[in-house]
Amino acid sequence: MDKSQKQLMDQVDEQFKSMTRGGYEVPVALAIGNKKIGFSFADVTRALAVQDGIVSYIMYRMDGEDATISFTDAQIALDIFNNKLLGRDAFIKGKVKFTGDIELIIQMQSLFPRS
Repeated sequence: MDKSQKQLMDQVDEQFKSMTRGGYEVPVALAIGNKKIGFSFADVTRALAVQDGIVSYIMYRMDGEDATISFTDAQIALDIFNNKLLGRDAFIKGKVKFTGDIELIIQMQSLFPRS
Protein backbone atom coordinates (compact mmCIF):
# COMPACT_ATOMS: atom_id res chain seq x y z
CA MET A 1 0.00 0.00 0.00
CA ASP A 2 1.49 3.33 -1.01
CA LYS A 3 1.60 6.38 1.27
CA SER A 4 -1.53 8.05 -0.15
CA GLN A 5 -3.57 4.84 0.21
CA LYS A 6 -2.30 4.48 3.79
CA GLN A 7 -3.45 8.04 4.55
CA LEU A 8 -6.87 7.29 3.07
CA MET A 9 -7.18 4.11 5.14
CA ASP A 10 -6.20 6.08 8.25
CA GLN A 11 -9.12 8.42 7.48
CA VAL A 12 -11.49 5.49 6.96
CA ASP A 13 -10.33 3.96 10.24
CA GLU A 14 -10.87 7.24 12.06
CA GLN A 15 -14.36 7.58 10.55
CA PHE A 16 -15.33 4.15 11.86
CA LYS A 17 -13.61 4.61 15.21
CA SER A 18 -15.38 7.93 15.84
CA MET A 19 -18.68 6.21 15.14
CA THR A 20 -17.98 3.39 17.59
CA ARG A 21 -16.21 5.24 20.44
CA GLY A 22 -17.84 4.73 23.78
CA GLY A 23 -20.03 1.88 22.56
CA TYR A 24 -22.26 3.33 19.87
CA GLU A 25 -25.86 2.24 20.40
CA VAL A 26 -27.22 0.75 17.21
CA PRO A 27 -30.61 1.59 15.71
CA VAL A 28 -33.39 -0.81 16.65
CA ALA A 29 -33.35 -2.34 13.17
CA LEU A 30 -29.75 -3.53 13.68
CA ALA A 31 -30.11 -4.42 17.35
CA ILE A 32 -31.92 -7.66 16.49
CA GLY A 33 -29.31 -10.39 16.90
CA ASN A 34 -25.55 -10.26 16.61
CA LYS A 35 -24.22 -9.38 13.16
CA LYS A 36 -20.88 -9.09 11.39
CA ILE A 37 -20.34 -6.84 8.39
CA GLY A 38 -17.08 -7.08 6.46
CA PHE A 39 -15.53 -4.21 4.50
CA SER A 40 -12.96 -4.51 1.74
CA PHE A 41 -11.02 -1.50 0.43
CA ALA A 42 -8.97 -2.84 -2.47
CA ASP A 43 -6.33 -4.85 -0.54
CA VAL A 44 -7.32 -3.82 3.03
CA THR A 45 -10.10 -5.42 5.07
CA ARG A 46 -12.04 -4.32 8.16
CA ALA A 47 -15.27 -5.31 9.94
CA LEU A 48 -18.10 -3.98 12.06
CA ALA A 49 -19.52 -6.31 14.68
CA VAL A 50 -22.88 -5.73 16.31
CA GLN A 51 -23.15 -7.62 19.56
CA ASP A 52 -25.78 -7.10 22.23
CA GLY A 53 -26.80 -3.80 20.60
CA ILE A 54 -23.26 -2.31 20.55
CA VAL A 55 -21.23 -1.67 17.38
CA SER A 56 -17.49 -2.41 17.42
CA TYR A 57 -14.98 -1.62 14.69
CA ILE A 58 -12.48 -4.38 14.03
CA MET A 59 -9.27 -3.78 12.12
CA TYR A 60 -9.36 -7.16 10.40
CA ARG A 61 -11.89 -9.43 8.68
CA MET A 62 -13.97 -11.80 10.76
CA ASP A 63 -15.12 -15.32 9.95
CA GLY A 64 -18.82 -15.83 9.40
CA GLU A 65 -19.67 -12.33 8.19
CA ASP A 66 -23.37 -11.82 7.47
CA ALA A 67 -22.64 -9.29 4.72
CA THR A 68 -19.66 -7.79 2.94
CA ILE A 69 -19.24 -4.39 1.29
CA SER A 70 -16.36 -4.10 -1.17
CA PHE A 71 -15.12 -0.68 -2.32
CA THR A 72 -12.77 -0.23 -5.27
CA ASP A 73 -10.66 1.98 -2.99
CA ALA A 74 -10.75 3.84 0.31
CA GLN A 75 -11.54 7.20 -1.35
CA ILE A 76 -14.90 5.86 -2.55
CA ALA A 77 -15.75 4.82 1.01
CA LEU A 78 -14.76 8.24 2.38
CA ASP A 79 -16.83 10.01 -0.26
CA ILE A 80 -19.87 7.95 0.73
CA PHE A 81 -19.28 8.41 4.47
CA ASN A 82 -18.86 12.18 4.01
CA ASN A 83 -21.98 12.51 1.83
CA LYS A 84 -20.02 13.46 -1.29
CA LEU A 85 -21.24 10.37 -3.14
CA LEU A 86 -24.43 8.39 -2.78
CA GLY A 87 -23.89 4.69 -2.14
CA ARG A 88 -26.49 3.95 -4.81
CA ASP A 89 -24.49 5.90 -7.41
CA ALA A 90 -21.25 4.17 -6.41
CA PHE A 91 -23.00 0.81 -6.78
CA ILE A 92 -24.38 1.69 -10.23
CA LYS A 93 -20.88 2.75 -11.36
CA GLY A 94 -19.36 -0.50 -10.07
CA LYS A 95 -17.34 1.26 -7.34
CA VAL A 96 -18.98 -0.73 -4.53
CA LYS A 97 -20.29 -4.31 -4.42
CA PHE A 98 -22.40 -6.13 -1.85
CA THR A 99 -22.57 -9.79 -0.91
CA GLY A 100 -24.55 -11.58 1.76
CA ASP A 101 -27.51 -10.15 3.67
CA ILE A 102 -28.52 -7.14 1.55
CA GLU A 103 -31.27 -6.23 4.04
CA LEU A 104 -28.60 -5.87 6.73
CA ILE A 105 -26.56 -3.60 4.45
CA ILE A 106 -29.61 -1.41 3.85
CA GLN A 107 -30.28 -1.19 7.59
CA MET A 108 -26.63 -0.38 8.24
CA GLN A 109 -27.01 2.91 6.36
CA SER A 110 -28.68 4.31 9.48
CA LEU A 111 -25.31 4.17 11.26
CA PHE A 112 -23.98 6.93 9.02
CA PRO A 113 -25.54 10.35 9.50
CA ARG A 114 -26.79 12.14 6.39
CA SER A 115 -26.53 15.90 6.07
